[in-house]
Amino acid sequence: MRTRSFFYIITGILLLLWSKQPVLARLLPNADCPTITNTETTTVAVCTGQPVTALRVNTTATTYKIEFVRFDAPQTNPYLSKEGIHLGEIIPDNGVAVQQFVDFPANTGQTDKIYYVYACLKPMPDDPACQPFALITVTVRPEPTATTSALGLACLNNGRAQLTGGSTIDNSTYAWSGPGIDATNQNEQNPVVSGAGTYSLIVTANGCISEPVAVTVLEDAQRPTVQLRSVNLLSCPTAVVPLSATIASFGASYTYQLTGNDPVSGVSSTSLSLPVSETGTYTLSVTALNGCTTSQTATVQQVTYSFAPSSFTLTAREPLCGPGGSAPTGQIGIVGFDPDWTYELSLTGQFTGRSTPMPADGILLGGMRSKGNPQTYTVRVYNETGCYSVKSTRLIHERCPCPAPKCLPIMITKVK
Repeated sequence: MRTRSFFYIITGILLLLWSKQPVLARLLPNADCPTITNTETTTVAVCTGQPVTALRVNTTATTYKIEFVRFDAPQTNPYLSKEGIHLGEIIPDNGVAVQQFVDFPANTGQTDKIYYVYACLKPMPDDPACQPFALITVTVRPEPTATTSALGLACLNNGRAQLTGGSTIDNSTYAWSGPGIDATNQNEQNPVVSGAGTYSLIVTANGCISEPVAVTVLEDAQRPTVQLRSVNLLSCPTAVVPLSATIASFGASYTYQLTGNDPVSGVSSTSLSLPVSETGTYTLSVTALNGCTTSQTATVQQVTYSFAPSSFTLTAREPLCGPGGSAPTGQIGIVGFDPDWTYELSLTGQFTGRSTPMPADGILLGGMRSKGNPQTYTVRVYNETGCYSVKSTRLIHERCPCPAPKCLPIMITKVK
């Protein structure tokens, strides 16, 4: 009885071991199975677009080929996966299998791309216990792209230009070439140069070199032209003389600064007329967009004051009333004036400084009807030197009486 039970136990153990044969086969060494092992090189790195010079493994296989298969992710057993990309197969020579000049997909990103290449037996052995392989990790690095820009040679930077370099890959190194590049600045990212011409930049990242990118530096040191003119005298305590400046700044706008006893500054894109009311020397400095500045000086001198015009008299004529109401007969006039004088008339007492030549007939404002309310008229009269006097006159603008009523005959007809 015991013998029979022991037989059943032994039989069960043997059947269990038989069912686990593939697993045990992988665990137990197989003296007839070739080996595939790595050489001293287990990782390879190349720049995108460049082939891997050689994938190399050691092997004891003599009747098998060695197949190299590429995967995007690590594999537990590359023999069991159908997602690999065939790279080639080699007949071993003296225990070494070498696949030469292997291309990998281009890396168009900005970070490294890692591939997993497995060396396997080809054809795959029937024995599941004989599936040797070796892994080689291949890193395909992206090619950096250089970017460049440059300002022109300008007074803004003391006649020098700023080159700006960039790369699509962080921590790149820079190599500039061009007329203003030497050993002191060729490896700067943003060098400053003093020569016009074409500059070229190559960047390197992780051993991968970009294509050269060129940028042109133009000469931009042209200074604005300034012509400053003045009547050069102040002839009256109330006078203001204009400093007239004609400016060409070779740009959309420029900044200006007038220094002297009556300073002013601002931004403009046209010629200037700068009023000053103080004597002295004035310097106008104009700075263009490129930073170049031009200055010119003018002097405003004081001469003996001329007297303001005072011999004139304002006349006022009230609008007349007629049978139909007010007639357009009211006027403001001036007598005793000089034909070279000018005037400005105001109903509010405020003046703009823009005067009008004297009318030959002396009528400053005519053809007025009665407004029904009094109105003051103030006149500023300028002589040829810019001095002026102010006088006022007043119109009553009396209301005209309503027209007298008229009697009209009315005919009444009786209708039967």
